[in-house]
Amino acid sequence: MNPIKTKLICLLILLTLLLSGCSSILFLKDRPMPMRDENPNQTAEILEYQYLTAGVVQGYDPQRQTLLLIDRSSAAPASNAINIFDQSAENKLSNLILSDKIHHMVRFDENKEGIYYLQQESAPTGNIDTGIGNQQLMWTSLDKSITETISHPDYSVTSPFCFVHDDSVLYANSKNEIIVTDHNQHRKVYKNVENHQISELAYDPELNKMIYIGQTPKDEKKRLYMVDMSEENLKPTLLDSNVAYFDYNRHTGTLAFIQETNADNKLYTYNLRDPQPPVILYSGNIKRVFIAPDDSGIFFTRGNKPTEQPLEAIYYTDLLGKNIVQITAPLKLASAIMIEPKSQNLYFSIERFQSAEPIGDKMIDVYALHYRLHKE
Repeated sequence: MNPIKTKLICLLILLTLLLSGCSSILFLKDRPMPMRDENPNQTAEILEYQYLTAGVVQGYDPQRQTLLLIDRSSAAPASNAINIFDQSAENKLSNLILSDKIHHMVRFDENKEGIYYLQQESAPTGNIDTGIGNQQLMWTSLDKSITETISHPDYSVTSPFCFVHDDSVLYANSKNEIIVTDHNQHRKVYKNVENHQISELAYDPELNKMIYIGQTPKDEKKRLYMVDMSEENLKPTLLDSNVAYFDYNRHTGTLAFIQETNADNKLYTYNLRDPQPPVILYSGNIKRVFIAPDDSGIFFTRGNKPTEQPLEAIYYTDLLGKNIVQITAPLKLASAIMIEPKSQNLYFSIERFQSAEPIGDKMIDVYALHYRLHKE
């Protein structure tokens, strides 16, 4: 065939695919390919991305520029590691914990003296960051000299945990209790009177209230609640129904949540300390939402169609939903997104496609994405 004709046919096929919405074929799905936009009024853009190491991102300390990671090996004997990645150190990657037990939801404590994490004996059945099983809340000092079981060993932790104040944490257990405790074993017990199964939670120190997604054993609907922590018998107030995911900035009171509907999911935001009607930021196949610690904006992910492989593209919006920018092509995200607004970096993990060349049996990579916000 004539070379010119061949090129023209290929170009027509490519244009057809692009016009039909198949632009993602141009992007690698296991690397955070930035979406370029020449619009001078764009409020956010990606400047560069950098591969850091292997593992699943769990937490970030901006003062020390340090990431917390988990890394699991399936090779015999199976090992589960909690690692620290220090961007300023010569030997950046160091191991903190290595055991046959499974760890997830790893966070630096508020004083940066150690880490809190959930530990269980067998593999979780859910998401790698929030899988719930027979598990305990643990604390380990950064110098590895002390490891303590924080939760009551007779009752499994049945929810994620969140920070309260003075380095204490809040979680739910299998005894239908809400516990506030710290690694010095100061403990306060509340009764979960509605018997809600809690999948996400947060705490506001100024309002002394817990915000959570709960459902009853007989009802599959997930609802967003707020409850006053001044009484031992917790009586929740309904905020909204069909809520799949939320994030809360406990320093500012900003709440962002995703409501599932029969059509597209909706992303809402408002401030619990200054109640105003919720603002709809975006409608679409929204999966997860993350508020910048300084309220400089919200990052959220949008998934592919249900018939396609599960990929998520990262978007940015301001708190009013007026400036929405897609900043990456669809990715196979394997972690939450850590936002560092001072240096304007995002940290997250991406699962490599099985066709990729593995490094040992490590198939999940950590990336840093450097972004820039344009002030209006």
